[in-house]
Amino acid sequence: IVQNFEVLAAKMRLLDSGKEADTDITWKEQSSINRFSILSSQSTSLNAALTGLKTEHETLSDAYEELELADDDDMVPYRVGDVFVDVTVEKARELLEERKETVSKEQAQLQEKMDGYEKEMAMLKKELYGRFKDQIN
Repeated sequence: IVQNFEVLAAKMRLLDSGKEADTDITWKEQSSINRFSILSSQSTSLNAALTGLKTEHETLSDAYEELELADDDDMVPYRVGDVFVDVTVEKARELLEERKETVSKEQAQLQEKMDGYEKEMAMLKKELYGRFKDQIN
């Protein structure tokens, strides 16, 4: 569907019964097509970011479970930026929990943003299909 609107925006031409026909597109319609394209692109980027956060959350959970097997007095390397710092298992658990909470909050914020994009895209799609029906290539 996204490609259909992008083709429409790029060519400003529509197909009608196999013949090419010029169709007038208003500024508002062109703006709607452009907005849909922008939202689609941002939605793709957000989706990739959400996937990365989900993977990070799973990795943090796995690391936390691994620490359950260690003694509380043991020292373990914990990554801070680009370096590893030796911390106690107890401290590592605390740091992992804090990071998991941060990642969960980021996921919720991105998901909320994604839901807004999808809602607006659905509205634009309905509006544009209402105007152009099956003329959209």
